[in-house]
Amino acid sequence: MGGDLIKVLVVDDHAPFRAAVGVLCMADGGLAVVAEAASVAEALEALSADPDLVVLDVNLGGVDGVEGARQVRALRPGLPVVLCSTAAPSELPPIPDDPGVTFVPKQNLDAHVLHEWFDRCRQHPG
Repeated sequence: MGGDLIKVLVVDDHAPFRAAVGVLCMADGGLAVVAEAASVAEALEALSADPDLVVLDVNLGGVDGVEGARQVRALRPGLPVVLCSTAAPSELPPIPDDPGVTFVPKQNLDAHVLHEWFDRCRQHPG
């Protein structure tokens, strides 16, 4: 990482969650939210902000986050995606079998998790 900020795109249809991720990124100092989106369509447009990492809610209205992760990775194959939800994994659609996509329950999402996933994807691009 070399002191560079990890640029994060946050995609969630609940503004309070997007704001919470922004706060945890600011508090960390090594992460910066460069764009926010409330839908997959907005997220695809927000890729123009050139994020290094996407935090994507699974349970979005319209196109869900799982399909959104597929679309993001199709456009930007090297871009790591963290899918998240408050729902139990058994209640969610299957997470893509993609080395650049992971799932983290929202209650476990923190700066350490984001750094760890980003670093893992940079060491083993997929």
